[in-house]
Amino acid sequence: MNKSLGLALGALAGVALAGTDAHAQALRPNILVLLDTSGSMLYQQANDGSPLCNNNANGQTSRVFNMKNAIRAALAQVGTDEANFGLARFPQLENAATTNCPAAHWSNGTSNNCSTSTTCTAVGGNLGCKMTTQSSTAPETTYGTWFDNGIGQALMVPVTRASTGLKALAAADYDPVGANITSVYKWIDQSDSGMTGATNPDPELRIPPNTNTPLGRSMFYSRLYFENYVYPNDPKKACRQNVLIIATDGAETCDTGAGTSIDPTTCAQTPANSYTAFNPVLQACLTRRSAVIPKGVLVYILTDNGLSTADKATANAMAAAGGTGQAIFVTLTDTNAVKTALVDIIAKTVPPGEVCNGLDDNCDGQIDEGVSNTCRTCTVGNTIAACGGFTIAPDSKTDPDNVVAQNGGAARHCAVEACNCQDDNSTVKSTKACPRTPAASHVAARSRPSSAMGWITTATATSTKASWSARPA
Repeated sequence: MNKSLGLALGALAGVALAGTDAHAQALRPNILVLLDTSGSMLYQQANDGSPLCNNNANGQTSRVFNMKNAIRAALAQVGTDEANFGLARFPQLENAATTNCPAAHWSNGTSNNCSTSTTCTAVGGNLGCKMTTQSSTAPETTYGTWFDNGIGQALMVPVTRASTGLKALAAADYDPVGANITSVYKWIDQSDSGMTGATNPDPELRIPPNTNTPLGRSMFYSRLYFENYVYPNDPKKACRQNVLIIATDGAETCDTGAGTSIDPTTCAQTPANSYTAFNPVLQACLTRRSAVIPKGVLVYILTDNGLSTADKATANAMAAAGGTGQAIFVTLTDTNAVKTALVDIIAKTVPPGEVCNGLDDNCDGQIDEGVSNTCRTCTVGNTIAACGGFTIAPDSKTDPDNVVAQNGGAARHCAVEACNCQDDNSTVKSTKACPRTPAASHVAARSRPSSAMGWITTATATSTKASWSARPA
C-alpha cells in the first residue's frame, strides 16, 4: 500500500498524541505487540465476549475483546508495507484437556513444587508470571537453552517469516511477504478451530482467569528474543529499528521491588541495586539500551486511563526508560481510541535519515542520497545540520572517507554535482538538478553532423531538445 494515513489525534486522557502520516517504508521496522493476558483483561475474570463464551454482551465490553478488534483495525489501516509485525502474550501452557470459556485450551500453569515442577509459572505464589523453563530458585538473567525451550509459551507470531519458525536463520527470513498480518489475525479474530498444537490452522489468544501481570519479565523475554532470534542474521540490522508495544491494563504484579529512580541513559539505579532484577522500569531501560543491538529496542506503553495516579507514574517511568517519552493513556474498551494510538505509533516509526558520512544509513542501497552535495562543505567547525558530526576534506586523497581517491581516482567524494553528464558526487546518478540552459559546448558537440541521419539538438534559453531524424542538407 502506498497511501498516506491521516491521523488527526486529539488529547487522549490528557496525553496529546501528534498525528503523523504513515507511508510505504523503504526499511520496515520490526514491531512486536505484547498483549496483556492477565485476568483483569476479561469481564469480571470470566468472559471475553467471543463465540466460545456465547458472544456474551458483557464479555464484549471486556478490554481483551476490544483490544483484539483494535489491533485488527490498526493493521488493516496501515497495510503490509509499513512494518513487520509479531504478537506476544504473558506465558501460558497449552492444555488439550480443557475447553471451557474463557481459557479454552490454555492454562496459566501451577504454583506448587516450583523447584522441581515443569508446569510452574508462579513467582511468589502468583500464577502466570514466568516461563516454566526459567528457574524459580535462581532465575536466569541471560540467554540460554532455557529460553529456547520456553519462548513458545510467550511468543505466538515472530516479526520474521512465521513459516520458518520463531528464530530467523537467513536473510530470506526477514521482511516477510504480507508483514505477518495474516498470522497475527488468526490469533485475534475472536474464534478458533478448537484444535491444538503447532499445526492448528486457526488458534486464538485466550486468557485463563486470575492470571497475573509480569510486565518486567515479558520485557526481558522480548529483549532476549530480539537480541538472539531477530538481530544476529538481519541483513539490515545496522539500520532497522526494533520496537516493542506493550498493551496493558494494569501495573506489575509479579516483580514489584523498586528503588527511587533509574537513569534512562545508563540504567544506573538509585540507590544502587535497589530494583529487583525483573522490575519493569529497569527492564524497559535494559531493553532500550540493549548491549547487543546498538540501536536498542524502543518500548511503548499503551495503557488504560483508569489507572491510579501512582500506576500512571510507573507507566510513564517505563516509557521514559524505554526511550518513548511517556505512556499513552486511552480507554482500552474504546476500540477506535486504541486503534488510533496504535496507528500513530506505527506511523512515527520511520527509517533513519541519511546523513553525509559516506555510509548507507537507511539501508536502501544508496550512499548519502539527498545530502551528498552538502558533504563538500562538511569541514571542521561547520554548523550544517545535514553534516551531523561528519567532516571531510573532499579534494584530499588522504581523507579516509574518500573511497574514490584511495582507489586511484580523482578526489571527488561528495563533490558538488555539475552539469557535465558525469557522476561528480558518487551517487550513481549523473548530472542531477542540471540547469536547463545548455552549455554551448554540449550543443555544438551533439549537433556536429557525421551522417545523413543522427541526433539533432536544438536549444533555447530555457530548454534543450534532441531528436533522431534526417539532418538538413
